[in-house]
Amino acid sequence: MVKLRLLECRDAREFDVWLHSLLRVAKLVNPSLPPAEAGAIWSRIAGAPCIPGLYEFQRQWIALFQAVGARDARAMAQIAPLLLDSTPELHGDGREYLLMAGMSGAIASGRHGLALELWERHAANLAQDAGQPAFRLLRCHAQPGAGGACADALRAYAQD
Repeated sequence: MVKLRLLECRDAREFDVWLHSLLRVAKLVNPSLPPAEAGAIWSRIAGAPCIPGLYEFQRQWIALFQAVGARDARAMAQIAPLLLDSTPELHGDGREYLLMAGMSGAIASGRHGLALELWERHAANLAQDAGQPAFRLLRCHAQPGAGGACADALRAYAQD
């Protein structure tokens, strides 16, 4: 779908199905490849001739995927909250990805307060269990000094 709709610029702006495909690509590629290799993929996508004609939010998603692939914490912490705040009709998978990317970027760039604020504003809208280990770990890192309580919470989760 990404190739057909985005890389070949066939109705890329009008059909959002490619955005869901890109999310799946990002979830598969970004954690598996080193930044340079992920960057090559996202550069090709970002360089498609129809990118300037996309809606702003569509370009922001691509920029976020590119930032996550590059491990650019500042960009992740900047772009993900914009998308979370401006897209209330997000599907669960997209909202979860944005919250993880935003919190991870905020924590990695030393903005723990932003990570905690993102959690407090958006956790209730998660379709999945907000107590899953990745979110528990992010919340722990967002609260400096809560190490002991966080360790206990993660230990309790492992015992469930």
